[in-house]
Amino acid sequence: MDGAWAQPTCAKTVDHRYFDDVVLHERIVWLPKGRITAVINGQELPVAPYRGDPRPPETIPGRGRQGASSPGLRRRLARLFGPSGHQEHRQASGTSPDPDAFSGVSSSAPSPYTASSPSDWPRTWLYMDRHDSAGDNAEPLYRYARTHAPSVRHIFVLERSCPDWERLAQDGFVLLDPTGPGFNAAWSGAETILLSDIGDPLIKGRLTGEGIGPDQRLVFLQHGVTMRDMWRWFNGARLDVVVCATDAEQAGLTADHTSYTLTDREVWRTGFPRHDHLYSLLGRERDSILLAPTWDPEVSRALESDPDAVGLLSALYRPWLELAAGLTQAGHRTVLFAHPKLVPHAPEWFGALGVPAVTGRDLPETLARSWAVVSDRSSVLDEGMIAGCVGIVWDPRGRPDTDRYRSRHEAIGAIGVDTSAQVHQAVEDVVAGRVTASEDLILLDAGACARLTALLRRDLI
Repeated sequence: MDGAWAQPTCAKTVDHRYFDDVVLHERIVWLPKGRITAVINGQELPVAPYRGDPRPPETIPGRGRQGASSPGLRRRLARLFGPSGHQEHRQASGTSPDPDAFSGVSSSAPSPYTASSPSDWPRTWLYMDRHDSAGDNAEPLYRYARTHAPSVRHIFVLERSCPDWERLAQDGFVLLDPTGPGFNAAWSGAETILLSDIGDPLIKGRLTGEGIGPDQRLVFLQHGVTMRDMWRWFNGARLDVVVCATDAEQAGLTADHTSYTLTDREVWRTGFPRHDHLYSLLGRERDSILLAPTWDPEVSRALESDPDAVGLLSALYRPWLELAAGLTQAGHRTVLFAHPKLVPHAPEWFGALGVPAVTGRDLPETLARSWAVVSDRSSVLDEGMIAGCVGIVWDPRGRPDTDRYRSRHEAIGAIGVDTSAQVHQAVEDVVAGRVTASEDLILLDAGACARLTALLRRDLI
């Protein structure tokens, strides 16, 4: 580095998988800024970006080699290993950035978010939970940072038609509707963009290609602890910083031979901003069992197109409602987590379940009062373990553990079971005190917002 030997500030070996087999190892090394020179076999070589095209040549139509792989397979391999692979994949799946998405508002449209001179607002942070709701990690971070980072301009993104708009406006939030004038200017002018959900339909197309400038910083606040293999999703988006909550989560994202392209440089274990409130609820008397089935995207899409498709909800929740009935009969207060991505499509169905249900902002208090959380693949299980609950992993559909959700949670103290009878026994053991929560995971303080704000204020992109 500039003629002297330099130690990496961060390094990682990534395992690239195809059909779950490791086919390539990639070494990621972060070095101090400077002129880099490599020495291989005693020869000094310059370092430069690879400019070649690794895609295999196309065969002449009708003249394919005997036994050669199909063109479709070659194209998929090229997308996987090519430098433009992520962008091609998104175009094929219909989620590529729409060029009109960034020009829907005229550049001459009046906007209070465009500074009159470059020195007016040297730094702008743009926050969003989801385009149609607040209350996740972005909201509490905004509340803290607007007081403790006063030299920064703070803007919270939310649709004006959302019920949370009036609540936040009364609290003095500077609000911006992502569907109205000024949003494009605010997005492109923000130094730091802080998102709880990188899959939100209004912004996910901006997270690839040129949707974010090279001098901007994209911070993924997350909306749940990541304790299963989701690297295909993470690796396809621009993520400069990922906020995580536990040691186990950080190791799963950054350790050698994982398939995430994230390192300890990008993953900050500050804790989630919303956990500061959860910490204040700890110590309450526990009297409940929380059942937290994950959502099914196919069911959600079906309900969006046909509100009468509630029969799919009945099939999805039937084993959980039967478990709730059995636990209630055994004398346990049982609460069902109604997933916020499903409830808006069928509020009357969820309201008529006959089982206490919780979603959204009532979840932290329910977790603080629960003995255990039972789930198949939901991150609510992790929220519960952080709050002192025992985690019980049960998948009534018996799906294979391909994303390693069960094995990773068993490794940190959760109980893995295969039948509803085993769930009943695990609950009895927890309530009787024969099984206790892992203390290593329980929140230690309410300092997540403070830690994250301090790191964000550093003059680094």
